[in-house]
This record gives sequence, C-alpha cells and structure tokens, in this order.
Amino acid sequence: MLTRPRLLSPILVFALAAPLISAAPTEAATRAHGKRLTVRERMLEARNHAMRPAGLGPLGPVASVPSISSTFSACGSWATLSAVVTPFTRDSHTMVYDPVRDRLLIFGGISGTGDFTNDVWALSLGGTPTLTQVTTSGTPPPARQETAAIYDPGRDRLVIFSGHGSSGELNDVWALSL
Repeated sequence: MLTRPRLLSPILVFALAAPLISAAPTEAATRAHGKRLTVRERMLEARNHAMRPAGLGPLGPVASVPSISSTFSACGSWATLSAVVTPFTRDSHTMVYDPVRDRLLIFGGISGTGDFTNDVWALSLGGTPTLTQVTTSGTPPPARQETAAIYDPGRDRLVIFSGHGSSGELNDVWALSL
C-alpha cells in the first residue's frame, strides 16, 4: 500500500537505507576461505569500504582501504538474461534491488508512448526472470521520471523521492510497503 510517511525531513528516509555493517563476508575473509565473491558480495564490500572511516577495517585498523575499482576488478563478464516479459518500454525510470524477494523493482519513468508513469514492475531474478506488474493499493504518487529511490530493509518498503512530472519538478517522498 502506498502511504506518505510522516517525516521531519526527506533526509531521514535516506538514513534508513541500509545498515553500515553488512552480514556479508569481507573480501579478505572470503579469500581466506578460498571462495570467489559474488557480485552482490562485491557490491556490499564496496559499500562497506565507502561507509567506513579511513584506516578502520572489519577486523581492526588497516593500512589502506581498497578502492571500488580494485573491489570490482574481477567481477566477470556481461551476459544477456532471457526473461519472460510483456511488451515493455521504459525510459528515465528508477530501479532498486529487493533482496528479500530476489527481484528488481522498477518505478515510474516514461513509457514507450512518451507518457509519465507511476506504476511498479518487478523482475524476478530466480529461475527464469519474469517481469510482472506489482498490484498496489491506496493513492499512488504523481507520475514521474528521474526519481531517486531506495529499498528500506528495516521497514521492507520502496521509498521514492523527487523527480520530474508533467507539472514540473517534484519535491515529495512516498513509500510503498512490500
């Protein structure tokens, strides 16, 4: 259900985006066990390094913090996903990863006919990827493009902020409970 959260400032929503410490193993710990990091683990590792004060590692002080480029240096190669999709064209949308349901959530953007949209779609990532429209309730936010969005793991919801609508710039915050 879409609801307008009661907030003192939109910045408070972004502070809820993710914990500073992840349950994912660190790159050093994974290498010690002889296992290759998944792309998700590399992303979490890069996020943790970016959020960590310089010189402080997961196991205590470190001489240097690896850069994001060194974290992603051996990620792999591109591959086309064969997905079961309905005819779908979208531009200037926003997309976030929902780790609880292992899917990508796509919100808003401009449709293939040039209209602003405010619908939500989910692309499942397990098995054969399938694109389906998410059924929502309540009053949806105004249709928009180029919005910012996060997955809020503490409240299991999609949070969107701002964007451009048919009436111009938008400066609002909306949440969709998942």
